[in-house]
Amino acid sequence: MSHTVKYSLYAALQTLPPDILPVISLAYGLVDGRPYSIRRIAHTLNLSERRARQLLEQGLRHLQADPVLHDWHRIDKARRLLHQSA
Repeated sequence: MSHTVKYSLYAALQTLPPDILPVISLAYGLVDGRPYSIRRIAHTLNLSERRARQLLEQGLRHLQADPVLHDWHRIDKARRLLHQSA
């Protein structure tokens, strides 16, 4: 991952609402390097599993709306498809 993409990801994470940031961070292992399940996120943050899932979905929608991250994801997906067909 390039320095620009890492910076863009960090900047996008900082725009997340305060109740969503810990959910995304735990789900993708940004806290301790290990991704958490919805059940574990809910337990860790004292949320219901339903609420943890809702916050995760909201956070992902928020991040997908970021134009830089959206473009990077599209390029990365295309690169993976090319490698699969090679």
